[in-house]
Amino acid sequence: MKISPTVSRRSILLGGTVLALSAGSRVLAQVPPSIPQVEVRFAHFPYFDHTQSIIGLKKGWFEEVGISFVPDDVGIVVQASEASAVFASGRVDVMSASAQLFLPAAKTLPPFKVFFYSDIFQGYAIMAQPETGVKSFQEFLAEGMSSDDAFKATMGQMRDKRFAFPTEAAIKGFIDQALVRGGLTLADVQAVGATDDPANVALMQAGRADFQVGGVPGRLTLEIAGFKPILSSGDLAAYALPSADSSDLRAVFHDGWVATDDWIKANYDTVLRMASVGFRINQFIETSIDEAAGIHTPFLNSVAGTTFEPAMAKIAYLNLDPFWTFEKQAGWISDRSNPLNAEYVIGSAIKTYEEQGLFQPDEFAWDNFTIVQKVYADLLGHKEKAEKSFAQLEGATLTSEAQAQLDQAKAFYDSFNYLDADLFAAAAAAGG
Repeated sequence: MKISPTVSRRSILLGGTVLALSAGSRVLAQVPPSIPQVEVRFAHFPYFDHTQSIIGLKKGWFEEVGISFVPDDVGIVVQASEASAVFASGRVDVMSASAQLFLPAAKTLPPFKVFFYSDIFQGYAIMAQPETGVKSFQEFLAEGMSSDDAFKATMGQMRDKRFAFPTEAAIKGFIDQALVRGGLTLADVQAVGATDDPANVALMQAGRADFQVGGVPGRLTLEIAGFKPILSSGDLAAYALPSADSSDLRAVFHDGWVATDDWIKANYDTVLRMASVGFRINQFIETSIDEAAGIHTPFLNSVAGTTFEPAMAKIAYLNLDPFWTFEKQAGWISDRSNPLNAEYVIGSAIKTYEEQGLFQPDEFAWDNFTIVQKVYADLLGHKEKAEKSFAQLEGATLTSEAQAQLDQAKAFYDSFNYLDADLFAAAAAAGG
């Protein structure tokens, strides 16, 4: 990471305003707040839920907070299978990933934390043939069924039907849990297909399977073609117990941005500014979904060799990987009654590895792998301070410089950059 030179004289920060001092002298001048220029070595995975930062890059939002990605203004793209090796090598500062991805290598990787959550992956879904009258879990709920009855009714439609699925461990875990919630076993369905996900998609397209589950590309292909998702990993998680002991949470996880503990400690202001851009991207996806998809999809196709249409991005945004806004993420971070709280989602994954013998009981806690709760709280703190400064300056007569600082602070506030909203508003108050 590279940072531009700082002020050469000694300086202190008072109320968000830097006061430059000469040795043994009184205050000489007020130096307005500024944002350092920072280069971040960033890595994406070639998937919809790991390349959304291109929206912030194309819109110039990272540049507004002094951040540029290197190399080539976009960072590098790596395969998820290479993630641990690349992260451990020190080639990147920040990687779009999840705590769960790195958990198996937690004992050999440098200590790391997720510092921003972008979305929650809930992309696994049982797909059904279209126009067969099969109902989804959500439709059964809408008819007034309890969640337990809706799980049984949804999965009961698969009894004695042809079911195509791969043997991938993560997907198999989802299948097992869905069957348990539905009161079925694999013996109650006709297993067809192969370990190859595209082959199973082809079976569905040819009408040689009644139901299918597989990876995200397969789901996108089928859903665009009109096949119907009847039960997703998100459905299981939404009705899970709010507990790390809940196995229903093992097929979902929060994607986000991950860095080593050392990098976060040395660059915490950059962490806050990056998180602010992340929340700005999420808000844009919610309010301007077509424009977001139009920016995002071509970049993903260029690095993944895919031919996705923007309509597929919209399915990912709405169903597979919902990108939650700043306000909504309070549920993931501070609401302990919410089953999607990171404490339970990460905790459930840790339990998996304890059961497998990879971790000793209580060897790791969920907050060994995330610092989002602190980042979110600190952003809220800066937000509140900025609001107090705004209230203090309401109706005040300001110098042109102080007014410019106040205007800049409000622009930062509107874009979730609460750190600089606080600093610039405090500078306006000190100079007004």
